[in-house]
Amino acid sequence: EETLTDVANDQSRPGLDIVGATVDNGDYAVTVTMNFRADRNGYAVMGLKAHDRGLLRVAVRHEVDGADRDFLLDAGGRVRCAGLTSTWVATTATVTVPSTCLWRGNYGAVRAPWLLTEALGHADVDVAGPTHWIARG
Repeated sequence: EETLTDVANDQSRPGLDIVGATVDNGDYAVTVTMNFRADRNGYAVMGLKAHDRGLLRVAVRHEVDGADRDFLLDAGGRVRCAGLTSTWVATTATVTVPSTCLWRGNYGAVRAPWLLTEALGHADVDVAGPTHWIARG
């Protein structure tokens, strides 16, 4: 597990402002908890990388009214992922990606090259990271 901090009020435009995140590489899932300065509409996007594996992106489209949608993407686009979930409580989002969705479960340590937020119009708002390599388990 690794925890990141990010300076508050450093976003390039109004939207989700990352102030901290924790990435946990568990045996059965990768869990990313992101803390924001305020609850706003926008996308939270996390890059995930394993040794000798392509970059995966986990994206959550968040709307303050609770109409959230979760996506897993590889270089070819959207990837089906049963069990991909996100939970938002006030200014904290917890995203869980089952290990079976990540390189078919065939990986060890992971790192998050970046965590970023985007406005609903896809303009970058804030970025944090990278993490170090985080051992599985």
